[in-house]
Amino acid sequence: MDMTNLNFSNVYIVCFILPLLLASIHIWCSRSYVFAHRKIELFLIYFIVFNVGVGGIIHGIWEMMFKEIPYYQLGMAQLAFGCLGFLALFNRGGGFWLATGTGYSLYLFANFIFDSVKMSENNSYDWHTVGPEYYISFLVPLTICILFGLLKRELSKDV
Repeated sequence: MDMTNLNFSNVYIVCFILPLLLASIHIWCSRSYVFAHRKIELFLIYFIVFNVGVGGIIHGIWEMMFKEIPYYQLGMAQLAFGCLGFLALFNRGGGFWLATGTGYSLYLFANFIFDSVKMSENNSYDWHTVGPEYYISFLVPLTICILFGLLKRELSKDV
C-alpha cells in the first residue's frame, strides 16, 4: 500500500470532536457537583491532550515519513507540540497550559492564513486545498482561545 497519498483528514475531525465528547461524558459521569471553572478546565485539558498531543504526534510522523515530499522541520514542530500536549497532563498549571495552547494556536492560525493566501493566489478551491485540515486550522485556535477566555472569566468571579 502506497502511504504517500494517504489523506489524514479524518484524524483532524476525530481529534476535534473526541475531546469535546469525552469531556462531556467525564462531566456527566461525575458523582458530585462540578464547578463551572472545573468544567472549562476539563474541556481545555481534553482538548489540549487530544488535539495538540495526539494530533500533533500523528501529524508530525505523517509529515516526516509518509508524504511524497517530507517536510522535516514542520514534522518536528508538530512532534514538539505533540509532546507539550501530553506534558500538559502532568503540569497542572495555567501557565503551562496557556503557553502550549497559545503556541499551538499561533502555529495553526499562521497555517490557516498561509493556506488562505495560497488559495487566493492560485485560485484553487478544490477539496484537497479546502478540506477539513483547512477549517480545523481555524477552529482549533478559536476553540482554545474561547476556552481560555471562559476560564479566565470564571476564575476572576471567584476572587
